[in-house]
Amino acid sequence: MTNLTKSFSDRYKSIAIVGKGAVGSAVMRSLDYLNIDYDAYDSSSIEKIFDNRYDLLIYSGVNASKYHADRNPIEDKLHCLRAYDIFKNISAEEKILISTIDASRSFEQSSAYGNNRRLLETKIFQDRELFGNSKILRLPALYGSTV
Repeated sequence: MTNLTKSFSDRYKSIAIVGKGAVGSAVMRSLDYLNIDYDAYDSSSIEKIFDNRYDLLIYSGVNASKYHADRNPIEDKLHCLRAYDIFKNISAEEKILISTIDASRSFEQSSAYGNNRRLLETKIFQDRELFGNSKILRLPALYGSTV
């Protein structure tokens, strides 16, 4: 075990990953490689997460299909609001939301996809309970079967 792995394991004794898509799977593969234990959840098992308390939550459960979001903006907005409720109600010392660079206001053309994810980010940082222990990681567009 490397010093970095030991330090991470010492700091985070319990880890939850929400989302088993490309990003969630990549995080799980990395933790598996480092022999770090975690619990993984997706939409079929999310209700079970509320029974536990974690040191670290990595939330990658927001739908990443820009095509679908832009063609179904209201459905996508509801999906993001549900993600906020789930993120808020998971008991974890530290939380990381995996988001998208599309949520940035610096894009000239905004889309429902970016606007809805920015709404999610804004709600998290306006919530005093979440503000201090939450971080957002904005990823660029991802292509392919692995991240």
